Amino acid sequence: MELHKYNKKTKNLLDKSLLKDINSIASILIQDYDIYTKNDKDHTQKITHNEIFEKIQNLFKPPIQVINICCGITKSNTRCTRQPIENYKYCKSHVYQSVQSQDEIIDTTLEKIYIKDQKYYINKKYIYDTNKQSKSKVGYIKNKDFILTDDPFLLGEFE
Repeated sequence: MELHKYNKKTKNLLDKSLLKDINSIASILIQDYDIYTKNDKDHTQKITHNEIFEKIQNLFKPPIQVINICCGITKSNTRCTRQPIENYKYCKSHVYQSVQSQDEIIDTTLEKIYIKDQKYYINKKYIYDTNKQSKSKVGYIKNKDFILTDDPFLLGEFE
């Protein structure tokens, strides 16, 4: 804890001394040189001390970093602090939870049916495999007939 306080005090002192140095550099530049803006062709608009000060100060500011954080909510109702998987909003555990919840939604909206002594799930248009991991389409329903196929065009995967 003491080390943390010491580091904070040292950082504050360094920041103050940096600002003093930048201020003195800007003052010397204004006193010794006539500085005009780049776009001023007539050389009528001089740069002020504050403009030079801000430009030099911005050189020493660290670049802004965007840190992505998982959009999931933990069991204790706080925001998850883990990094998300690339191209996702959620970390590994919350992606898995969202997949599980989608499976539960699919399970409640689908009806179980037996075709040729094998269990499948159906909705109004398609027949789904009973495999809990994939719930992939294995057929379609046409005029109340159950048609099993692996053709992706017939299963609407390229609509």
